[in-house]
Amino acid sequence: MPDERATDGPIGETYGKPDIPDPGVHTCCDEDCLRCLLDAMRKTESPPCEEGTPIVNTCDGPGCIVNGEQDCPGCGCVEPWTQAKKERCWSCGPYQIQKKYWDDARQQCHPERAPECCELNDIDWSSLCDGTMSCAEQKRLSELAIMCWWRRFTRNGSCQCDGHCNEPGCGPNTQCPDTCFTCEDLARIHNGGACGLNNSSTDGYINDKNKVCHWLCEAGGSCPACLGCDCGGGGGVVVIGDERRLKRSNKERQDFWEDYINKN
Repeated sequence: MPDERATDGPIGETYGKPDIPDPGVHTCCDEDCLRCLLDAMRKTESPPCEEGTPIVNTCDGPGCIVNGEQDCPGCGCVEPWTQAKKERCWSCGPYQIQKKYWDDARQQCHPERAPECCELNDIDWSSLCDGTMSCAEQKRLSELAIMCWWRRFTRNGSCQCDGHCNEPGCGPNTQCPDTCFTCEDLARIHNGGACGLNNSSTDGYINDKNKVCHWLCEAGGSCPACLGCDCGGGGGVVVIGDERRLKRSNKERQDFWEDYINKN
């Protein structure tokens, strides 16, 4: 059966009710917002997929960005490509997933608690990099990996209780059941690692031109409210102050956006 979610039209245009496997992510980001968020992240990470053409960034290893510029020779991400260098340097597929990210996601496999994640154990990460996997399958498996990775780091690690959604019983993490990850928190940790929600280095991933809020604003509808994006008059201008980001719950973000629409 074709995966209609793999179409590359405007966010939300063809997707309808999302069909995203939920292995138990500790979040108050609902399914509709997850669909908006994932599509915005995909547009942020990569150009549209073309069958048989790999989407690979070969210079995405530690230390490859120096003063905002890529220094591939300096970080050792240059040919010839050994397997070890690929695993250290390459980000692959529509969501630019690295080998370590893939392995972290696979570790969430549990036949009872997270059976969805077990499918990743049958897939070699390199198949995202070599162009042999269809665009639809790359997207489906990458989104599964993201959900499993989010499961791990919204329920484990030193920042598992740092989410900015404060709603009673909002998620399955028994360590902090009333403090969950917002949609924005999820985007930030995808970009900046398990504690990226607390790191200003992820601001650009949310705020900059052609980044997450830009694409949410381009999508329109209810998508911008998922992150509280202020789209301004131009449809892509984003202004998000830290205090507003840190203190608004999901409902408050929705109220913010509805108020903005009413005023404009």
